[in-house]
Amino acid sequence: MPSQYIAALTDTWNNAATVWYGIKMNVTGTAYAAASRLFSMQLTGAEKFAVTPDGAALVGPGTAALPSVSFISDPNTGIYRPASDAVGVATNGVLRATFSDNTLKMGAGVNILGDYGTAALPGYAFEGDQNTGMYRAAVDQIGFSVNGTLAVTVSASMLIMASGVQLGAADGTSLVPGMTFASDPDTGFWRPTSNAIGFVNNGVEYSRIVSSGSHRFGDLTTDNVGTSGTAGVSIAAIGAIQVARDSTLITTNRTDGDGTAFSIRRVGVSVGSISVSAGATSYNTSSDYRLKIVTDAPEGFDIEARILELDQALTWFTWIAHPQLGPQFGALAHVLQTVAPQAVSGAKDAVDAETGSIVPQGVDYSKLVPELVAGLADALRRIKVLEQA
Repeated sequence: MPSQYIAALTDTWNNAATVWYGIKMNVTGTAYAAASRLFSMQLTGAEKFAVTPDGAALVGPGTAALPSVSFISDPNTGIYRPASDAVGVATNGVLRATFSDNTLKMGAGVNILGDYGTAALPGYAFEGDQNTGMYRAAVDQIGFSVNGTLAVTVSASMLIMASGVQLGAADGTSLVPGMTFASDPDTGFWRPTSNAIGFVNNGVEYSRIVSSGSHRFGDLTTDNVGTSGTAGVSIAAIGAIQVARDSTLITTNRTDGDGTAFSIRRVGVSVGSISVSAGATSYNTSSDYRLKIVTDAPEGFDIEARILELDQALTWFTWIAHPQLGPQFGALAHVLQTVAPQAVSGAKDAVDAETGSIVPQGVDYSKLVPELVAGLADALRRIKVLEQA
């Protein structure tokens, strides 16, 4: 059956000098109801297309398959109304993007493509700030620029901050660190106080680096660990290490057998060591012949007098802090220092300049052994002479 027309208007106009109108409607008047139409097309009483007195074109809601506004040669591509206060864009009968009051939502598998751009003119920018945004810095790299300068580059495996650009984070807490991990949010780093970094695991801060550069473990309040009764370790930037615990403090294990466990140096030169073997631990002071020049004893040296001098430096005493230990026999450091300075360290009556606490002198009794051996040998020779008399 051939196509039927309710109304068919046909005319021919061949005068190029005259403006023509296919249909012209002119309604005069300035007062009318809001529902007025300049033009209305209806099907069985339902309005399908209309033009308001203000010239706005009204269409039906449409669908993704048959958009309200489309193209004669491509009727399943165009725009329609998917929901109240929303505009949908469809291609090939499929919704690709939805615009609502404050959202642009892309359909599944749909990309927004922009020009590569540059740091000065990013491919994606802002209307009032066109030199700030995102662009393609290189193959498989996204660049973020601010004020026309690259600030951050993101690649498949790395986040690169430009020179002079800092990565900032909230201070956080030990329970919610400022910098953390997606799959472990209570483990990371936080700022417990000014110029300090706290290291958190499972919501508990176990170590901290403070403004002095010291790295504290366990007892986080002081470099003088143990004074608060809390076990801990302090590694100071100046090279000092303090350890506090109510059990074994340091355990070493030389896994390849006998040899040096600790090496002690002074100004880069070895002066001693602690070595281990299958049956012993040795505390060694450097004594290699290549470090010494053999000489005679000082003029007038008398080993018997020397031993008696050492004896005068010894006395009975009790420890002020530990009277429960009872009487002890040994040296008073400053007295022994006048006789055997090589066996004493520190100065008499020294105090800490900051705290005022005493800096005690120390005695290394092993330094007296050579003279004691010499004295014993002299005594044995004398005994032998007496026995032979």
